Amino acid sequence: MIKFLATNVETGRTILGIILTEENIKYLKDDKPVHFDVEEMPGIKQIVCEEIMIMYYPTMEIAIANLIELGYIPPSSKLTVVKKQTH
Repeated sequence: MIKFLATNVETGRTILGIILTEENIKYLKDDKPVHFDVEEMPGIKQIVCEEIMIMYYPTMEIAIANLIELGYIPPSSKLTVVKKQTH
């Protein structure tokens, strides 16, 4: 699982992104939950998000590129990425 917080420097909106990986999809198909502890994301308890997005992309790089291309995250946004996987 890839989790990220993105702040749009133009609008100030904060997005919590959750990207599921192949491993996460296997868990879901086996009727197992996919979860994470919010303590793994520094600062998340203090941040109020305007949007939560749950997506599937095979890699973080593809996810970020596609989100920028779709206009969800402007190229000028500051990203904080935590790449620890849990189930």
